[in-house]
Amino acid sequence: DRGGNLDEAEKMVRHALEAKPESAAFLDSMGWVLLKKGDHPRAIEFLERAVAAAPDEPTLFEHLGDACIQGGKRPRAEEAWQRALRLLNENPDAGERVTQRFEIERKLRGIVRRAASRTIAPDSRSSLSDSRFH
Repeated sequence: DRGGNLDEAEKMVRHALEAKPESAAFLDSMGWVLLKKGDHPRAIEFLERAVAAAPDEPTLFEHLGDACIQGGKRPRAEEAWQRALRLLNENPDAGERVTQRFEIERKLRGIVRRAASRTIAPDSRSSLSDSRFH
């Protein structure tokens, strides 16, 4: 999780996947290792397989969103995080996951803020602000 010994972690998860290739937990672990290594496309591939194997687990969708945002796939990240929140809200035990809900909501607000700043940001190159015209 902290990013140390990633090659060893990948080797261990590969062995686990050989034994249980459709395990959502192992697929998620492989996706997370690949994400930490910066291999966003492969991380997304494994995390997509994890959510397909366990479509009711919000943590898998949160991890998929994390990989997608880092891989430049903002709409898919937003979709995955929204799905994680829906699952948390539908789950009667979700009260125990308050911190996770808060963190996903923070990530979604960040997407909205970044999108808004791109739309409203003044063009710093406009002729009115250009010192050549003063």
